[in-house]
Amino acid sequence: MDPFDDCLRKGRLKKVEPDAERVASELATAKEELERARTCYIGSNWDEVATQAYFAMYRCARAGINSRGYRDTNLYGLCVALQRLFVDEGTLQNGTITKIREAKDIKDAVYGGHRASHQDARSMLQGAQVFAKAIFSQLTLPGFDAAAIELTIPERPDPGRSRINRPQRRSRETFNR
Repeated sequence: MDPFDDCLRKGRLKKVEPDAERVASELATAKEELERARTCYIGSNWDEVATQAYFAMYRCARAGINSRGYRDTNLYGLCVALQRLFVDEGTLQNGTITKIREAKDIKDAVYGGHRASHQDARSMLQGAQVFAKAIFSQLTLPGFDAAAIELTIPERPDPGRSRINRPQRRSRETFNR
């Protein structure tokens, strides 16, 4: 059986009326999460970059399928819907679904106590930015301009410089006097 039809039959996808308010809410949250991911990247917080980038991708995906009249109940249904409604139609790149699944795996590993690497964070941030730009350009809602989505990776401060500018930590003895 076709995966899309199977998801509908099993309730992993539900046919709904497209809801512009829900789509706008998902996109607004995705924008916030993407901005947090960028800020965390500057601060070298790789775990948080990975987490926020994944959630930005997830929110964009939900907005996308809702705009086409579907709602997911799990990641599998979401990915199947993205494949059918966007990738198969040629409006998203073929590797999009793989990127989302990889992002989820890294996010889950972070939640399980593993550390995200700089390379993981960079790749996830780049993937989330590209995906957000693609979804925003497909949905064309007021206030969600695809041109406003940055595709560049933010610059991090020079680690040597930031050490010099950081205030020195006080010892416990200083506080106990």
